Amino acid sequence: MYINDYKRPLLILCSFILVYLFHYLAIAIFAEGGFYWEYGATNFNYIKWFRSLQLNSASFILNQFGYSTYFKNITTLALENGSGIVLVYGCLGIDVISLWTIYIIFSDEGTYKRKLTWITSGSVFITFLNVLRITFLLIAFNKKWISESFDHHTFYNVILYFIVIGLILFHQRYSKRTY
Repeated sequence: MYINDYKRPLLILCSFILVYLFHYLAIAIFAEGGFYWEYGATNFNYIKWFRSLQLNSASFILNQFGYSTYFKNITTLALENGSGIVLVYGCLGIDVISLWTIYIIFSDEGTYKRKLTWITSGSVFITFLNVLRITFLLIAFNKKWISESFDHHTFYNVILYFIVIGLILFHQRYSKRTY
């Protein structure tokens, strides 16, 4: 699909806004109260699954380093006799992954296989970085390297967006290769 270069940024922005609103609609449907849909919350709650993937991955890594972890609830992972971290929607990285996905869909004029490869590898990388962040924060809070009042969310977001810009530049440089 050919898109005029001047229309591409507008298309990416509008698509991102729609996907962003879709995620918040999903939260409204899957979270108890409001527009809660029990069947959807039980069977289609990708937000819960994605949070569980990240928290369980961080727990696994921490356990490999000798830390005992436990779940206070479905959103909170904590160290035994230590600090915990709450992974709310804004901390999952879904918005950044959505931006990456939309960018690849509309900027890469290659095959679907190539787009899927770029989307998957970028999404896995962003998720892996978030798991490392959760792991590091729990250790850092426990060892008192940083204060729990430190605004790690904003700090991480700034770093993550620079990384995504780097991924975009990497994509622009190497996306012309054929697969």
